[in-house]
Amino acid sequence: MGGTRLSSIEERRVVALFICALVVMILSQVMIGYVTVIPRIIGAASCIWVVWWSLGRTEAQKRQASNSANTPDWWPWLASSLALSFSGLRFWFSLAPLAIILLRENIHSGGNRASRLEEISSGTLGILAVFGLIGVHERLVGSHWVLSIVQYGWPDTPSNLLFSVLILPLSGMLYCYLTRPRDFLLSGVLSSLWLISMLVVSWVGDSLLDIVALLAISALGILGLAVRAGRANAISQLNPLPKELDTIALGGLLVLTWGAWSAAVTLLVISSVDGLLRTKLAWVTKGEHSLGNARPFIAAAVLPIAIWTLWWTMLGQVNGLEAWGLPHPRELDPGRIIVRGGYLGFREDPPTLWMAALIFIPLLLSTTLTSMKMLERGLSLHPYSIALSLQLVGCFATLAYAPPYPRLVFSLTWNIVFCIFQLCALVLAFETSSVLGWLRSGRQRQHTLEA
Repeated sequence: MGGTRLSSIEERRVVALFICALVVMILSQVMIGYVTVIPRIIGAASCIWVVWWSLGRTEAQKRQASNSANTPDWWPWLASSLALSFSGLRFWFSLAPLAIILLRENIHSGGNRASRLEEISSGTLGILAVFGLIGVHERLVGSHWVLSIVQYGWPDTPSNLLFSVLILPLSGMLYCYLTRPRDFLLSGVLSSLWLISMLVVSWVGDSLLDIVALLAISALGILGLAVRAGRANAISQLNPLPKELDTIALGGLLVLTWGAWSAAVTLLVISSVDGLLRTKLAWVTKGEHSLGNARPFIAAAVLPIAIWTLWWTMLGQVNGLEAWGLPHPRELDPGRIIVRGGYLGFREDPPTLWMAALIFIPLLLSTTLTSMKMLERGLSLHPYSIALSLQLVGCFATLAYAPPYPRLVFSLTWNIVFCIFQLCALVLAFETSSVLGWLRSGRQRQHTLEA
């Protein structure tokens, strides 16, 4: 164990247990041509365990476990590394423990704003997680409920238009409340009007109007970054405006490219994560990382993965369990990628590169802004990057014997794309936050010199 002498029988037993688990994991992938269900069950169990162990236990359970545990301090590190590096991991299963964690406690607000914020944040993400668990099983029930809701967000029919008009103001108001509870009413109205205006642009379907809308979105996004950098103090002091103009601009872009439901879900996920990291899950941002206190580190590693998986599922991109209920969800189905946004600005014959950009960029920006929100609330994302790297190592190692099994190659390829995409967004979030912080500090030094 990295040069550490095993001085007790308990430690030897733990090491033997993990060696056996590692052998079973490897053999399950090697023997996938004969028994396909075993690696799927292992992947599901690994994902559920690592999320529940790190995020799910109450404070009393944690203290009881720490007092009565007869295991070495390093076992959680080894167990979580083993689970996260298993190439058959299906991150969709993280929604099950996440939903329980968010919804299991009855929160009594008692008029307290922080408690109401926690209740709404937990309830919003918890309901979305439950919907993501039950609404994606097209191969079992014959219909994909989440994807149907996504398609309702396209203003093609009067009923779809009515649905979009209802959910966009609701999400705009809720987003502003969760990010700025004190003065949210007027900013929520302005955010809702902005989202509705983008819906009108999508409904009209005129290429010139699309370009004007994209320019407006770009201008609002740049202005939002300027406010974050402290370079537009006059704008930031206007209470009626939303707190984060760049996120509202992203919502408008998603309305045009992925539809009203996708925009609403993205705004709700970002704002709910903001609320949770200030209340219920604030302990994840404050925990000290040490050999004897592995839980905060592992929680910081798996929480962003679970949140991203929830968001991806709400875009209708996950196809759930297959026939007979086998745990084999498809977390990437190229036939489900929404290409509607690729026609924005070129309604007749859009260039292929333009289509790819307008499909990919909103996803990248959504992931980046979610990561920046976590950084802003004090959550270290280095554990997140380590978890993604472990999954990459496991997938590349399994590819050595995967070619005879096309479905295994496909699932490994998706996990690799999944991890690389999130790592790219993570790097972009780190660099953007660093540049904005440098600009803010420069502005503060300038004010100090002027004073």
